[in-house]
Amino acid sequence: TGYLAKPIDKKVFYTQLAKHCKKDSATTKSQHDMSDLVASFINSFEHESALIQQHFAAYELFNLQQDAHRIGGAAKMFELDDVAMSAMALESALKQDKLTDLTSLVAQLLEQLHNASVDQNSSISPS
Repeated sequence: TGYLAKPIDKKVFYTQLAKHCKKDSATTKSQHDMSDLVASFINSFEHESALIQQHFAAYELFNLQQDAHRIGGAAKMFELDDVAMSAMALESALKQDKLTDLTSLVAQLLEQLHNASVDQNSSISPS
């Protein structure tokens, strides 16, 4: 059908994605390179961090929870485990209305987003 339901099965995701990507005769299905998608996701971290800071500063907890959910789901899909765990911890705390650790959870997620960006930039910069 072309639609994906949560939780997203990676095999189904890649199959659907492959249907919509240009076919390169030198590339087989088993060799699809997801690095461009991962890089694009990581490049969004500066914007995502700004949204998190804005929603946290304005105490917009629903929006903050949505930010964490969006980031956590994508990070899990792209196997950015530290980012995913931080985002899911923040989302869980917000869903359960456990706000005592909110400041540290937001700071932890912002740090993980920053670290992932730095790691990507250092891996593509000439040494």
